[in-house]
Amino acid sequence: MKRPLIVGAGGALALLVACAIFAPLLASRPYAEQDLANSFAGPGDGVGWLGSDALGRDVWARLLSGLRISLAVAIFSQIVVVVIGVPVGLLAGYLGGRADRLLMRIVDSVMSFPVLLLAMVISANVRGNSASGTGIWSDIVRQVDEQTNGLTPALVVISVLFWAPTARLVRSSVIGLRERDFVRAARSSGATHLHVMRRHVLPHIWGPVIVSAAIVVPFAVLTEAALSFLKLGVEPPTPSLGLMIAEGATSINSFPLQVLIPSAFLIAVTLLAQQLGNGLQQVFEEGPQR
Repeated sequence: MKRPLIVGAGGALALLVACAIFAPLLASRPYAEQDLANSFAGPGDGVGWLGSDALGRDVWARLLSGLRISLAVAIFSQIVVVVIGVPVGLLAGYLGGRADRLLMRIVDSVMSFPVLLLAMVISANVRGNSASGTGIWSDIVRQVDEQTNGLTPALVVISVLFWAPTARLVRSSVIGLRERDFVRAARSSGATHLHVMRRHVLPHIWGPVIVSAAIVVPFAVLTEAALSFLKLGVEPPTPSLGLMIAEGATSINSFPLQVLIPSAFLIAVTLLAQQLGNGLQQVFEEGPQR
């Protein structure tokens, strides 16, 4: 609480999260409702707080729904970090030897993939299966993509790539813990490896895990925004910050606010998440301020 930047970033992010959660209550009309007679209305023109887009849709309502997409991606990235990254790093650091080498080679391979290129390949595959694929796999992909409004490519990319940095960080922390006296005492008393990892190692690494999870959020949000900007993410009329930027880019010379407003929201989300992650890292490294 003595670090105002961290508190400010956390408070601002909490406000954005609250806006995303209560989007239907804060918007004056549905995000997909069109009013062609009032297209490209500016802020203060009586068509929503932030005006309207080319189809007369409320920009404020669409921004709130776009924040919901970003929030969903952020939450999913945290689940991936905890479910995949933490166990892999824990096993690699604690077991060592061949298990460590094997798991770390997998991590190195995953981290070597170009994120956006892989995302485009996955998105093209998902779109192809959804449009014309046959069989059980295509049916599953089609249903999942429909339920997520086109978020499947971004979620797959996050599942494949975004756990690796956390696994590496957890491994480093566990290597420093596994030879500590309390861990060696637990092993010598006959405790199983699973018991030692769960009761004596895992509770001591949650600090780095929280930091890593917070740092992953802006990259996950930007990945989804980039895919939506390339028309490979969410499908219209579902709004996304990246999709809104892409739609506004077609009229940027005449109506620059159509690009500037969603861009400002995207920058705010990513910078606040980065600031919070960096601040948490300082807290865990330096300890509480006196």
